[in-house]
Amino acid sequence: MKKAAMWLGLALGALASSTIAHAGEVDPKIKAVLPDDVKASGVINGGSSFTTPPMYMFEDDGKTPTGVLVKIIENAATYAGVKIAWQQTPYAGIIPAMQAGRIDISGSQFSATEENVQRTDIVSVYHSTSSIVMLKANADKFKKLTDLCGKAIAHSRGEAQGLASFQLLNEKCKAAGLPLVEMRDFAGSPDSLTSVRAGVTDGYVYSVGPASYIAAKNPEFTYVYGGEFQIFNAGFAVAKGRDGIAQALIMGIDKSIADGSYDKIMRQFNMPKTVYVDAATLNLKPL
Repeated sequence: MKKAAMWLGLALGALASSTIAHAGEVDPKIKAVLPDDVKASGVINGGSSFTTPPMYMFEDDGKTPTGVLVKIIENAATYAGVKIAWQQTPYAGIIPAMQAGRIDISGSQFSATEENVQRTDIVSVYHSTSSIVMLKANADKFKKLTDLCGKAIAHSRGEAQGLASFQLLNEKCKAAGLPLVEMRDFAGSPDSLTSVRAGVTDGYVYSVGPASYIAAKNPEFTYVYGGEFQIFNAGFAVAKGRDGIAQALIMGIDKSIADGSYDKIMRQFNMPKTVYVDAATLNLKPL
């Protein structure tokens, strides 16, 4: 699979240091666009499940946030002279927490899908696509996407990219006259992976970067179909009405791309160049 080859090198690294790759000097122009309450407190409140290594996770101490997305956001915040106060939030609870005003941003990945853009503002900072995590012992049974038709596949509740992948899968199943894939929702990646391990599901639709990390860390798992699903612009969500936060972080990310600290973070977690972006976008549009 030619498409798969470009994604094969994703996310094989060990847990990384919690230090920010580059503490940028405060840029008054970036700080100026922040909402007044954030300027006063010096803090942006963020929520993440921290359950998807190497993108967002805890360090070995079980309490220090780290990961590709977490570090990109924290690094961008340094240019605005603020810090991120993280709180652990189940993935499905992130948008409700934003709507309730408890958090302003997500430290868990959101893709710029139509549904997500309607509910939040999406700052895209890298590319993402889906794959299917399954037991290595079962992988030989799945040579093409339609081999998944009629099978039970796990999905992390609230994850829009996975829903888009299920839609594509079932379009192919329907066209081939085969039974549809059965989507089974779970609270997050750990529960979804447990369902695969226990044989409750045949696989788990999962972003290819984290999928390759799981396969590297757990010899019983592998991942297949990397590069055969839609490629999304992905990153983090910002609560509607908090435009200044989104703008400041985008400006900080763009500055990090220019000064090389974005690349340093990506290399810290072994991300390949194929997932890099040239600039951050807001709902798929540049500032």
